[in-house]
Amino acid sequence: MLRACTVRAVQHPEQHRCFQQQAFAHTHCQKATAARLQLWKTYRIASTETGSFSLKSVLQHRDAFTAVGVELGAGIGAWCFFFGTSLYDQGPLDGPDSVLIPVLWTWVAGSCFFTLGSLFLGFRHFSMRVV
Repeated sequence: MLRACTVRAVQHPEQHRCFQQQAFAHTHCQKATAARLQLWKTYRIASTETGSFSLKSVLQHRDAFTAVGVELGAGIGAWCFFFGTSLYDQGPLDGPDSVLIPVLWTWVAGSCFFTLGSLFLGFRHFSMRVV
């Protein structure tokens, strides 16, 4: 299967490039959608019974604080990968105008936020016994 795809890519480079761009656009859209949903869930967790956002409520309740940590870590991590991938696609990866270092640091930041979210999740499961 992989060999057939490689042969087709060599024989028809324009079609292969178009397929790569379509696949990139699809995954890019998924990242943006995931990031928006995570941030929306964060807003809903931090909203009080009246429906208004309350940071004070999040900071006072351990359950809400850790839930916001899980969702916000995933949301910010997804946005970092979204912007890092956009930068990777637009800029040159070598030469004096290379965007490789900023792209890598943006992806490292995204990975750190995803890790932070998973640490909050682990704390919720193992310390607070929230399933």
